[in-house]
Amino acid sequence: MRCWAGLVALVVLAAGCGYRLAGRPGDAVATVRIEPVDDRAAEPLFGPLLARAMAREVVDRGDLRLGRGPAADLVVRVRVDEVAESGAAYGAGGLVEYRVRARVTATVADRAGRVQWRGTLEEDREFPAGADVNATERAKDQALETLASDLARAVLRRASVAALGEGS
Repeated sequence: MRCWAGLVALVVLAAGCGYRLAGRPGDAVATVRIEPVDDRAAEPLFGPLLARAMAREVVDRGDLRLGRGPAADLVVRVRVDEVAESGAAYGAGGLVEYRVRARVTATVADRAGRVQWRGTLEEDREFPAGADVNATERAKDQALETLASDLARAVLRRASVAALGEGS
């Protein structure tokens, strides 16, 4: 019984401090329409990876919901400006680690088209040089997936902040 009383007191105290349980029924959730990614980079698969990561991030977040058409609260547009690969670390035998860097420009607008946030985001990840070309390419693909997820999270974090500003 003491355990229950302590738990109830903790929940009441946390509620008074502004903490809440995520995803409660009735919480205000903004709808977001994600425009097709404008991929201007030379890396052929990064645009689709980023688009998939953004949709997955919306589903995982809980404070946003995918929307369609003009009824969506927010519209997110992302342009992939650059994806570049370079050597990151060298050893006695040559190159042992690569770095892949991605730069995107994103815009979050409300349904009337007013820009709520616009900015450029950049992330990079290192990946090991493999024993052969295939192993290196697999490591690069994993680094690109991580980059796409990180950039999607950063863009949608800004969309969430914009949604709060709209009162959604």
